Amino acid sequence: MRLFLRIIAGLAILWPVLASADTWPSRTVTFIVPFAPGGSADVTARLLATELSDRLGQAFVVENQPGGGSIIGTRYVAKAAPDGHTLLMTSSAIAITPHLNDLDYDPTKDLAPVSQVMETRGVVLVGATSPLTSIEDLFDAMKARPGEISYGSAGNGSGTHLWAAEMLHDAGLQAVHIPYKGAGPAKTGAMSGEVDFITDAIGAAMGQITGNQLRPLAVLSAERDGSLPDVPTLAETVIPGFEFGSWVALFAPAGTPPETVDAISTAMRDILDTPEMKDLVKRQGLIAAPSTPGDLAILLDAESRRYADLIEATGLAPE
Repeated sequence: MRLFLRIIAGLAILWPVLASADTWPSRTVTFIVPFAPGGSADVTARLLATELSDRLGQAFVVENQPGGGSIIGTRYVAKAAPDGHTLLMTSSAIAITPHLNDLDYDPTKDLAPVSQVMETRGVVLVGATSPLTSIEDLFDAMKARPGEISYGSAGNGSGTHLWAAEMLHDAGLQAVHIPYKGAGPAKTGAMSGEVDFITDAIGAAMGQITGNQLRPLAVLSAERDGSLPDVPTLAETVIPGFEFGSWVALFAPAGTPPETVDAISTAMRDILDTPEMKDLVKRQGLIAAPSTPGDLAILLDAESRRYADLIEATGLAPE
């Protein structure tokens, strides 16, 4: 009798997870964004939440849980119920934080890859009232006043931090890093003149660029971006051969049934493959790049190794 009761109790615990594989989504789905509002992961989550709610008939909501350079929100999802209703929408920060922090979770073991969602291109930005009107102006200022020019980022070890760190490393220049608690506050810092420049994803900064609050000086991709055709690349101006991109991807808690992971991944691809969504994403300065769970796992492994090498080369210290 006791064995029977234990079996029944075990089935009761597992039932929501087992049932979710066939019925996803059966209730509200929450995208946890481990950053403050305003970054590329946040913009992506909000775009997709609206479309998925309309298509699948369940509410998709976005919850920002910033802190610790994405650690707080990522940990929350790693420890959430593996039923497909709490998902992590994050950036390449997930490949960075293990090299800079002592984590109480392992992204490769405690999270299940679902799909890459977007590719993001970076851009060097200054406030609209800054006297620096070109990337050459910025580099000349850093050469003339080494260690005096400041740059902001979404936080220590964030993608925007490493974009700037790589740029400075490759150019042999120095600048003072001012970490903010998210990409939104970093943009505010640049707009107010609190910092001299920032790097950010084009899509995340497009509103401030078109609103004449931030001035783009150079993009970090190998070629010019279609959404900013008049903005030169670093490669064609001050650092030949420079190219550095990033991405946004979706993860579920480890243990989520494979059928549920596949259902979520398929939903992402179906949404992002529509002409309407591709056009909307492009206008936001992003590039739709849905993938299979397996392809995302390969990307995460490759990016982790790339960032480990970059952190060593630039001398960034673990926290």
